[in-house]
Amino acid sequence: MLADAKEQASLEYEQIIADANKKSDEMIEQARIKTIEVANEEKAKAKSEIADLINKAADKITNTKSDEKLYDDFLKEMK
Repeated sequence: MLADAKEQASLEYEQIIADANKKSDEMIEQARIKTIEVANEEKAKAKSEIADLINKAADKITNTKSDEKLYDDFLKEMK
């Protein structure tokens, strides 16, 4: 009877350890997935910000050339 109780306790102990290992593996996997998701969100945000900066820079260059052309045209008309 004592041997049966020890064997039962050992089986329960092994099951508890197996369950804990499984749960910790699941938690690690969830953390890994969340980390990847956050990293992808940050990359998308950075790409968007870079695209906005490029567009603003292009607008400034385009507007500057437009202003220069208007100025040059004005000077030509004044001659």
